[in-house]
Amino acid sequence: MRKVKYLVAALLLMGATTTFTSCIDNDEPAGITDLRGAKAELIRAKAAVETARVAYVEAQTRWANAEAEAKEIQNKRDDLKYQQEQATTEAEIARIQAELEINKLNWENWKINAQMELDKTKKEYEDLQEYLAAADNVLNGYEQQLLSDAKTQLQEAYNYMEKAHSLYIGAQDDLNTAYINYDEETIKASFERQLELKKFELAGLEKVVSEYQAQIEKDYGTADWEAEIKSLTDSIAKLELKRGSIVEEQTKYVNSDEYRAAEQAVNTTKNKLDNAKVEEEYKYEIPSEIVTDFKTKIGQDYANAYVVAEGSKSYFKVAKGAKATSSDPAKPATAQDLAGILEIVDARIEDFNSEWDAVIDGADETAKANLEAAKKSYEDAVTAWKNAATKYNNAKGFDQAAYDKIVKTAVDVIDKNYAIAIKTPGTDTEKAANLAALNAIASALVTYYNAVDAKVGLTTNEYTLNITNPVGDSENVKKTILAWLSDATYSGVYLNKIGMQADLASFKKYYIADYGKTSAAVKSMGSEDTIYKALVGASDAAFGKRIYYYSDVTISAANKNEYLLVQPTLDEVRVAIAKAEAENATLTGAAVAVVDAEDAIASAADKATYKEGYVALKAALETELTTILNHVEDLQDAYDKAVADFDKFKANKEAYTAKAQAVQGVIDALMKIKGQLQSLVNLALPGGSGNESTEQLVAWLTAQLDTAKANVIAKEKEIADLEKQLAQVEDGTYNQTMYIEYYKQAVEFAKSVYEEAQTLYADALVRLQEVVAALTNSSESAE
Repeated sequence: MRKVKYLVAALLLMGATTTFTSCIDNDEPAGITDLRGAKAELIRAKAAVETARVAYVEAQTRWANAEAEAKEIQNKRDDLKYQQEQATTEAEIARIQAELEINKLNWENWKINAQMELDKTKKEYEDLQEYLAAADNVLNGYEQQLLSDAKTQLQEAYNYMEKAHSLYIGAQDDLNTAYINYDEETIKASFERQLELKKFELAGLEKVVSEYQAQIEKDYGTADWEAEIKSLTDSIAKLELKRGSIVEEQTKYVNSDEYRAAEQAVNTTKNKLDNAKVEEEYKYEIPSEIVTDFKTKIGQDYANAYVVAEGSKSYFKVAKGAKATSSDPAKPATAQDLAGILEIVDARIEDFNSEWDAVIDGADETAKANLEAAKKSYEDAVTAWKNAATKYNNAKGFDQAAYDKIVKTAVDVIDKNYAIAIKTPGTDTEKAANLAALNAIASALVTYYNAVDAKVGLTTNEYTLNITNPVGDSENVKKTILAWLSDATYSGVYLNKIGMQADLASFKKYYIADYGKTSAAVKSMGSEDTIYKALVGASDAAFGKRIYYYSDVTISAANKNEYLLVQPTLDEVRVAIAKAEAENATLTGAAVAVVDAEDAIASAADKATYKEGYVALKAALETELTTILNHVEDLQDAYDKAVADFDKFKANKEAYTAKAQAVQGVIDALMKIKGQLQSLVNLALPGGSGNESTEQLVAWLTAQLDTAKANVIAKEKEIADLEKQLAQVEDGTYNQTMYIEYYKQAVEFAKSVYEEAQTLYADALVRLQEVVAALTNSSESAE
């Protein structure tokens, strides 16, 4: 066998001679420039691999969520199928069938989202290929081969994952259809088509086995590997021609008049179905006790579309001429809407069934606890509002000039004594002067506080001081600043403890309300306008915006008292809530919370009557849904027939695809064999015996053969299962439950294949990441 080896030593010797000159060249040698370029490209490729890996991990999380959603759709289908088996009336059967159609639309939406998730992974994968191609251009032959092997592994893994994804989605699609359409003749034809396709696939898999077997049986001790590679190349070329011929035939078939006519029939009947209109207006009075609950449960979109108020009554209304039905999951029409609403109504009736004992026993502790908490909050809010109202009333007669005079008197005393009061005394004389100054300031503040308090209801902050009691123990005592400073004996001492602030200006800001616009120690409502704003805030917190209580009141200075100083009753609060809702607004406030809590308790007590209302509504909606479905029945039948007819054409198209894929499977196997041979030839070790390459090749071929044989066995089992079911259909022992179970198993199998493919792709990404990292490190070392 001819060995191909790198002439490493010769190459090194060719570049080993260096010539020195008297000139110093400051330009960077071309080799170093190339190394820097290689490093940059490899760093970019390394980052792209990491981006693709992270994106794939994120996609896996989203896919897990999608899997959970698919399971929910599946469980709902099973439940509806059970209901269908138990149904006895025509209306009930029609409603369940419509809900199954809705479920199918949900699945169609899910399928679109699932494809989008794969597309995101594909985008990162394609971007990565560009970076790898750029990096490949700056590598030497050996490095290119290492990168090529890792890239090939990733490409094969991605292609496998993409095919597995398609298989999984297709299996889910078949299962989805199995719940809705069950016709033995159609199923028989479907099984026969699947058998035909799977036999094409089996023939291709058997050919792959024979190719691997033939390669293993060759004597590689005497074989010319490059001749083997050429032979494989010729075989691949012939198979490519065969595959191309099949694809050409398929293209002609798809472009034939018969195929296009069948496809057009589907579009035409679909268009007629989608444009069917509701023939007559439908109007049903919703039982008054459930109107609010019903609107809340079905959501604003449904409520806006179908619930109308006329006087004191509310109706469920379907307009004449409304779009009757739709085959587009993104654009549901009246029939789909009604089925969706009926599903919500069913769930609500089930809620009442599950809560029945609690309703009868009057047990709704949560609602009662919520009411108690709401009442407490309401009491606190009313107290705050009353305080604000008192201050507002007092402030109306406020004399600003007298207030300014009181402030000036206090400020004069503070200005006169502050410097002495803040000074740390030394002698007894200084101590006496310091205490006298503190007492004078405290007395002036007390006078100020009392005078102002009498005018505008001024209150002061409380302050805690640590005091030694008469028995000598230390304790924390909390009083208002006014109380501390009113102490006949220790007012100055307490003032000093409360704090003299950093300077005179800070002191006056701290203790004099509105002095310098702020006051930390004193809570003052200040001017009448300031007090009014506080009153508005307290009123809003307690009762909500007063404008909803008085429809004919203009908010102005002339009537502030009229609507802010009166406490509304809870009945008046209910009226205000209704008025706000009528204006598409929401009333808030502690009183509203009390009303809501009371309503919750009343709602719990009324649930028995709610159920009766919902049962009656359900019957009415089922009647209208049946009417609509009967109206579009002929259009639906025409559409279904067109789809069934076109399915036969698609089956023939799929047969061409299966034949082409069978040939492609053999091509892929030969390409892999050729690639393995080429890789081993390129990487033959200098000085080696060649046995290493032969052993590697045989080991690899054996593993591929084992996989190919396993694929044949799996395909034979699929064919056997189909033949068994086909026999059951022919002898009349087959049923829809068996049909659904068959596709459930197909979904699980397809899921396992897809999960395996995902693992292979993840492993290939890791392998590529390792190779690129190694090449990057090698580039850095060379530099």
